[in-house]
Amino acid sequence: MGDAIMLSDLSDNDIQRRLDSGERIEYLSETGFVPLTDTTIRHQRILRTIVRAFERAKSISNHDCEIFAETVPLRYMEILTGNSDKLHNYFPDIMVLCHDLETIDDSDTGIAIVPDFIAEITSDATRNTDYKEKLSTYLRMGVKEYWIVDLQKDIIVRYASEADLPLSISQLQDEHSVSVSGEQVKIRF
Repeated sequence: MGDAIMLSDLSDNDIQRRLDSGERIEYLSETGFVPLTDTTIRHQRILRTIVRAFERAKSISNHDCEIFAETVPLRYMEILTGNSDKLHNYFPDIMVLCHDLETIDDSDTGIAIVPDFIAEITSDATRNTDYKEKLSTYLRMGVKEYWIVDLQKDIIVRYASEADLPLSISQLQDEHSVSVSGEQVKIRF
C-alpha cells in the first residue's frame, strides 16, 4: 500500500477525480485515503487459486453467484448507512455475491451489496487493517464469511458474521472449504 493521503489535503472532487482516472484508493479510518499498490507473485497465486476454486463451483457456473477480485470497489459506507457514498471504498482481494445480482449493472463502478464471502490476502502494509478495521466493518455489514489469508504466518483465519470469535485458524497448506449458496467450495493451496 502506498503512503496515506491526508484527508485535509484533498477535496471530495480531488478524490473523485483520482477514482475516475482508475486509481484504486481505499479509505482507512486510521490513515485516511490510501492508494493501493501492486501485489507480490505469491499474493497473486493465492488469489488465483481461490478464484479458480469458485469458478469450478456449480453456483458460479449456474450464475447463482458472481466473483469479483481486487479491482472492484466495495462501497461499505453506503451499505452501512444507506446513503450514496462513492468515496469510502474497500477493494477486497476476493468477494463473492449470491443475492441481488440482478441489481448490479455492467456500468456500475462499485458494489453496494453485502457479499456472502470476502477474502483478504495480507501483506506487510495491509495486515493490521485486514485484522482490525476490515474485520470489524465486514462483520458489521453482515458478510457471512470472511477469510484473512495471512501470508506472514502461513495461516487462514476464518470469521463469520454470527460468531464473536474466529471459526477456525488453520495452516495455509491444509484443505479449506467455504459454504456459498448451499455448496461447499473446497480450496487447497
